[in-house]
Amino acid sequence: MGKKIPYYLGFLLGLFTSSLLLFIPFIFIWQLGVFNMGKPVIYLYPTEPMDVSVKLITDGKITVSDPPYAGGWRVSATSSGKIDGKYDYLFYEADVGREADLSKGWIVERESIGEWFDTMLPEFGLNAKEKKDFMDYWMVNLPKSPYYKIVILSNEDLDKMVKLDVSPKPETIIRVNLYIKPLKEPIYFKAPELVKKQRRGFTVVEWGVIVDD
Repeated sequence: MGKKIPYYLGFLLGLFTSSLLLFIPFIFIWQLGVFNMGKPVIYLYPTEPMDVSVKLITDGKITVSDPPYAGGWRVSATSSGKIDGKYDYLFYEADVGREADLSKGWIVERESIGEWFDTMLPEFGLNAKEKKDFMDYWMVNLPKSPYYKIVILSNEDLDKMVKLDVSPKPETIIRVNLYIKPLKEPIYFKAPELVKKQRRGFTVVEWGVIVDD
């Protein structure tokens, strides 16, 4: 017969195992967490005036919207991008799951961030007005940091977080959502290859930022 484990060792081992089983789910949940999609805005450019339905399909939570979302937007849009005669875009914020490939991107110094946005946003597909709207907001609201890690999220990852359901169906959808993480020190980071999307027909454009601080 093998040696019996002393009672106090068995008790301690059982206590350790129980604590570990309780702690593992906590670790898993903590690693998943949520992203806050900060001020995504959606522009609508139909080829002619039309009524447009826009829905946000997500397992997350819509926290802010303007005009009020209420399960979907039903609006009138013109080719100039004006919505219901008074809005330039649809605005929302959402808490969503952390499912994204963050393996490629850019490291940008704070002193260069304005120049970087000015150069890269058109490469991502934004026009002059959309770029100005982006920079007017984020140059003021981006947390101050010596460096930034910046990733442009893929459409596949964005669809896992918030999928756009637009009707009538647009011919072109451009989604420029950036993940930005403030850094104290620069790190090596490989930039992805970019393919600029051309606008054809009814076009929907979205930009937004996830700040991971």
